Amino acid sequence: MPRDVGKGLPADRNRGGGRSAEKRLALGRAIVDICVELLGVPRRTVMVEFTPHPGEEILRDGNWVADWTPAEAVAG
Repeated sequence: MPRDVGKGLPADRNRGGGRSAEKRLALGRAIVDICVELLGVPRRTVMVEFTPHPGEEILRDGNWVADWTPAEAVAG
């Protein structure tokens, strides 16, 4: 019997606030659903990993991203 190969999806996020565990869970489940529906991969093989990083470790559009502000963390 062939062995399933896992599919990993890193979801780097900005440390210092960010989204609640419940919101990250909902996002992770939605990502898995999309992979299953659009890519046809088995649900059990999709892994989403949320990895917190400070803003100076994430580059977007040629610039470092800013750390979350207290207002963004609360509004998240």
